[in-house]
Amino acid sequence: NRIVYKLFDACFSYLPLATVVDDETLVLHAGINDAITLHELSQAPRQLFSMTPSKRENGESPAQPSRGRAGFGFTTRNSSKSVLGKSPVRGGERKSKEWVEGEPVEETPAEHAQRAISPVLWSDPRGRTGCAFNFRRGAGFTFGRDGAGAFLG
Repeated sequence: NRIVYKLFDACFSYLPLATVVDDETLVLHAGINDAITLHELSQAPRQLFSMTPSKRENGESPAQPSRGRAGFGFTTRNSSKSVLGKSPVRGGERKSKEWVEGEPVEETPAEHAQRAISPVLWSDPRGRTGCAFNFRRGAGFTFGRDGAGAFLG
């Protein structure tokens, strides 16, 4: 029933979406995007992510490609040491910036979570170079081996 679903959904907000092992192996459900860094990912307020994105006043989802940057959130691990974890940010306490057509736009923590986490669930590896919006799926990104290597730095 709906209550059980919501409880399950709440539990998933505490699980890591991805892990970096020994600074060379990225383990995650889907994929990466070249518009966000490891540090930015560590700041994504995981508990605010929703599978149903909110809409801005103009009707766009914060994760749409026309909004500019997008990415995903995760925890990372060097051997057994946890480096990045769940952000303590809640509600509208902090605002970060994203860029649209060269101009900074304030985003709420919930919008940041949506923009940062959605691609980790919907991106796909491809046998070509670069990183691009995944038009076939309509969400996330496609990325090549070069993008994965550059992402891990």
